[in-house]
Amino acid sequence: MKKLITLGLFLISGTTFGAPMSEDMKICYKFSNNKLVSKSSCIVSSGYGAGGSYTSIEQGKKEYSVETRMCYNKKTDEQEECGTSLNGVDANFYYRDLFYKKISDMSLISDNSLKCFITKNKKIDICYK
Repeated sequence: MKKLITLGLFLISGTTFGAPMSEDMKICYKFSNNKLVSKSSCIVSSGYGAGGSYTSIEQGKKEYSVETRMCYNKKTDEQEECGTSLNGVDANFYYRDLFYKKISDMSLISDNSLKCFITKNKKIDICYK
């Protein structure tokens, strides 16, 4: 009986939760060398799970998959972002303004700012609003 209870508690504590958050029609912007290459409608869907979150961007026939990992910080005893990837390549999240310029001052971010992801090798630079 003790083994059965232990197994039951293990199964309950070992389950994870994941859920889609939203799927929206947006405008996507593709950049190369900091210049706008294309602008078109796209579908952006996102969700989360125990280990992080994801964003999927479908722009025409292209699909971009963003994953953000969460890690435990022993010092603060909290979960925090510890890495982002775009199509499996290490990436960074940033914002652009309506004139397509990168925003470095966080106080300038508004509802009109573009949300962007760029791979660290700078091969993919995609934004949406």
